[in-house]
Amino acid sequence: MARPVTLRTFNYRHEAEPLRAFLEASGIEAFVRSDDCGSLDPALGLVRGIQLSVWAEDVTRAEDLLANAGHDLASDDDRQR
Repeated sequence: MARPVTLRTFNYRHEAEPLRAFLEASGIEAFVRSDDCGSLDPALGLVRGIQLSVWAEDVTRAEDLLANAGHDLASDDDRQR
C-alpha cells in the first residue's frame, strides 16, 4: 500500500503550492497537507507546519527534480521520512 512521504515542511501554504504545482507538471502526484482547520486558521501552519508530500514510490524522482530545479530548500533536519 502506498504511503505519503513528506519532502519538505514550510511555514506557509504559499511556499509549498508552487513546488506542488511543479511536481504535478512533471508527472508526480504531489499534495500539500496541513492541520490548519481547513484553512480557517492559517496561523496554525506556523506551529504545525505545511507539508509537501508525494507517494513513497515517487520520493527519489521528486527529490531529484527539486534539487535540479534549484528547490532544495529544506535541510536534512526538516525532512520527515
